[in-house]
Amino acid sequence: MKQDTVKTSACICWITGFVLLLAAGMLISAIFIRPMLIAGVLILAVAFLCYLWAPESFELSDDLQLTINYHSGKKQFGPVVKCYRLAENFCCGIRLCGNGGLFAATGLFWDRKYGKFRMYSTSASYKDCVMVETADRKIIISPKNPDAWISDCAFLKIPGKSSEA
Repeated sequence: MKQDTVKTSACICWITGFVLLLAAGMLISAIFIRPMLIAGVLILAVAFLCYLWAPESFELSDDLQLTINYHSGKKQFGPVVKCYRLAENFCCGIRLCGNGGLFAATGLFWDRKYGKFRMYSTSASYKDCVMVETADRKIIISPKNPDAWISDCAFLKIPGKSSEA
């Protein structure tokens, strides 16, 4: 089964727009203040890398391997042992390493309830997110249709599947 990511949420669009406008402003101001060129180019380079690592789609193979497809490649996790919706208003917690909102929220995060987890989401809303657990990792993704993702996971008979966190 394969699903695209959910439409990018307004919060992530605002963050992305702000960063890109900031970079443009620095590049324009570099006409008068030369060091601004370095800052503008660095911000654009970071934005480009964040775009390359933003998720495009998610796949769950018949052998329960989860694949995150990026603009620049893919990453596999698995086998999946549990798949469920986030049950309550969820805040990403503390970002340990990664991107917190430029084109997507990706990277390693920590939260009191879920512990350490990876996140590959194009939405800031917990309603769009699904927790996928493997034997050694927790991964939050944002498929286009979370309910269909959950029911497809149930159809694949994931051992230990649960509908609650």
